[in-house]
Amino acid sequence: MMRIVLLAIVVSWAGVCSAQSVSGSVLDRLGEGIPGAHVINTSKGVHAHTDEQGRFMVDQIAVGDTLKATHISFDVQYKVIDNLQEEIKFVLYEKPISLSEVVISPEINALELITSIDI
Repeated sequence: MMRIVLLAIVVSWAGVCSAQSVSGSVLDRLGEGIPGAHVINTSKGVHAHTDEQGRFMVDQIAVGDTLKATHISFDVQYKVIDNLQEEIKFVLYEKPISLSEVVISPEINALELITSIDI
């Protein structure tokens, strides 16, 4: 009976430890928040987007996981999580946008176009 209770405690503690989250901010070189940046946990594939002030929160984080911060007009930055209690701060530096990174494709729905003309 005591083993079952001990096993239940260990399993529930493991669930609590693995369900951690971390928060932080993505800033430019002037300290302004970058809205719409992607923060990805490369270890688990979980991601979040920054709000208007550049703040984010990512779930399912463990010590040793790697976070990647990206935005189309900034360089990528990586950070390894070593403390779940402190906030993560990314500082991204601007980069020129290459046309190979931008894809423009027309989507024309012929039926919708014909319907618009007939009306």
